[in-house]
Amino acid sequence: MHALLEPLAGLDRRIAKAVVNARTAYDDPGAVLLRLRMSEPDEFAACAGAGVQGLVPDLAAFWRRYLVAARDSGEIHPRTDIDEASEWVARIVISLATVPGEILDPDDQDQVRTHVRRYVMPALRADPDDA
Repeated sequence: MHALLEPLAGLDRRIAKAVVNARTAYDDPGAVLLRLRMSEPDEFAACAGAGVQGLVPDLAAFWRRYLVAARDSGEIHPRTDIDEASEWVARIVISLATVPGEILDPDDQDQVRTHVRRYVMPALRADPDDA
């Protein structure tokens, strides 16, 4: 997954790509697991060993580097609590990828990116002290 997201510019694009990719990741779970095992053995071992109980913490750890990059580039608020925001982004991605709705088509990357730009990014840009 890092190979898919690293080349993208912008946290909004990365989140949208992750959601759309997660929607198809289980179409052929064997192939996905083999690719992950070969390309990201540490992440594979962590996810395989943790199972579902470790899903949110593992995904939060996955998103951490992208939130640090977004903070450092000025894309999100400079005082964003990276650990807290990483967990929230992980939960958002899980929700968008797995819980059906009536308005948003989670298979349409442009719709997902618009949704992320409209709702997720403003939350990450907000001053944490104003909460």
